[in-house]
Amino acid sequence: MIDICCRTNLDLCATEQWPSKLPSIPRIGDLIESNYEWNYKNSLVRLELEAVRITWKIHKKYEEQIKISQVKNAGYSDAAKIYNQVAIKYFGKETYLYELSPMKEIEYYPEVELHLPKNRFLNLIDFYDWYGRVCGRGSGAFI
Repeated sequence: MIDICCRTNLDLCATEQWPSKLPSIPRIGDLIESNYEWNYKNSLVRLELEAVRITWKIHKKYEEQIKISQVKNAGYSDAAKIYNQVAIKYFGKETYLYELSPMKEIEYYPEVELHLPKNRFLNLIDFYDWYGRVCGRGSGAFI
């Protein structure tokens, strides 16, 4: 399973939960289902959104490590102070600046942007009218 981060700029109920692991990296146009099931008209419904963009992001713990490698030319004492704080935080011990190679340690994860599937809804108003009925809040809660 691959770690991913799904996000959308649609106004949705807070109960919608998107998967954090998938068996493969989604492609543009793939549909991704929410983990939350709504009870709508005596059946269970899950919201499906389309992957419209995939961005590769650096894990947060490595961002600080990269910042350290960028300041090592600023002077050993400044860089060593910053580095030791981060090394203790993430690696549990003090290490010297040259012991870790940031390029070998960096891990990336795909951030998947989700939006309305093509040809399923006429426009946002049509989507929010349907979604408001599904979650029981009415379309006025979102528009």
